[in-house]
Amino acid sequence: MFLAALAVVAAVGAVGAADYTAEIEEFRAQQEARLRSETGWLAMDGLFFLTEGDHWFGTGTLNDFALPEGSAPDTVGVFEYRDGETTVRAIEARRSR
Repeated sequence: MFLAALAVVAAVGAVGAADYTAEIEEFRAQQEARLRSETGWLAMDGLFFLTEGDHWFGTGTLNDFALPEGSAPDTVGVFEYRDGETTVRAIEARRSR
C-alpha cells in the first residue's frame, strides 16, 4: 500500500513539474513576442549613425531626430558624440503657469 501511494505521489509530482515547465516556456514565448512586437523594446524605428558633434532630438521640426508629435517637448535634449563616445544631455522642461 505504501509503495502504491508513493507511486501516485511521484506521478503527480512529475505531472506538476511538466505543467510548470510548460507554463514557464509559454511565459517566455509571450515575453519574447511582446518584446519583438512593433511597440516592444526591441522595435527599431530607424538606424542613424552619429557623426562627430551635437545631435538634437525632440518633437520640433528643427531637431536632428524627430520624435512623434505630442510625445515629448519640442526639444528634449542632445546626443553629444565626441571621440567615439556618446552622451545624452537632457534639457530641463519648463512649465508655463
